[in-house]
Amino acid sequence: MKKLITANRDRLEQEAVDWLARLTSGEAVADDFVECANWRNRSHAHNQAYQKINTLWDQLDAPLLVWHEQTLSGTEEPALNQGNQATQSAPKRRLSKVWPKRFLAAAIVAWVTFSWFPDYLSYPLADYRTLIGEQKTVRLEDGSILHLNTDTAINVHYSASARHIELLQGEAAFEVSHDDHKPFIVASGNIQTRAVGTQFIVRYDNHQGLITLLEGKVQVSNTNKAEDGHNAITLNPNEQVAYQDNRFTPLPHGYPDGADAWLNGRLQMNFVTFGQAIDEINRYRRVKVRLLAPQLAQRKINAVIDLKQIDAWLEALESTLPVAVRQVGPLVLISSTG
Repeated sequence: MKKLITANRDRLEQEAVDWLARLTSGEAVADDFVECANWRNRSHAHNQAYQKINTLWDQLDAPLLVWHEQTLSGTEEPALNQGNQATQSAPKRRLSKVWPKRFLAAAIVAWVTFSWFPDYLSYPLADYRTLIGEQKTVRLEDGSILHLNTDTAINVHYSASARHIELLQGEAAFEVSHDDHKPFIVASGNIQTRAVGTQFIVRYDNHQGLITLLEGKVQVSNTNKAEDGHNAITLNPNEQVAYQDNRFTPLPHGYPDGADAWLNGRLQMNFVTFGQAIDEINRYRRVKVRLLAPQLAQRKINAVIDLKQIDAWLEALESTLPVAVRQVGPLVLISSTG
């Protein structure tokens, strides 16, 4: 119950951030203020979340300016870490930074509430862990190889009869060494993927995920069998299954191009909405991107992005879409110009 209350509070505070950013963007019209007032009147919790965000705006101007000075002096988010090597900051052209006060609310609240919360506090005792923007490759004792994507936590337990992997959060690709006597079992929530010798990817966040088979064959099953009408399915190469809580759904044959592109340092997104693309990009960034143009969120786009050059891709949006891209402290804001 406590987790549900916390999740609801976080959701309302995020919505309050979006409202405050919208109202202070310089593009708000009278209807926006009416809609915001209606949102605040939905419940005491809604209004409390808005008041908290508004108060933080007034209290934290100074800390944001301190952050700005640190950024100008050379402190940047870490570059994507490949393999087990230490993260290094690569020279890059910065997004232009503007500091009009109408943007401070969204920037400050995102900094305090979301973007800079130390992600390493999630699952600190996991056997293997990557931070936001980090990738890592691990070779296990049997020769199997794990590729951990951004913000991923994994536990490993080998016994005499099986090789157990628990994906606590994030995304990982598995190259499984063949062993008929010890199945390789990946648990993610109530769903488990069972293999002998194969290659597959499992993604798991917020009680939902996706399993993609690259080579070989795997069996996907629900450990809480009473909650699902079917208990297990078998995947063949190029097949996917999506899952949420206790239920899983096979997807049409042929997984989308780019499902494994991150293994080669790229994001590949085909015919996705602009909003979906921003959500995917944010998985790899501490400096989060917020879309202040709702009318663009459903626009379909195709994109191939070098994970080390996300800033460059964001900058290029101004020449391909009717948008303005500005970094405001620990936040990148995309607003409409059309």
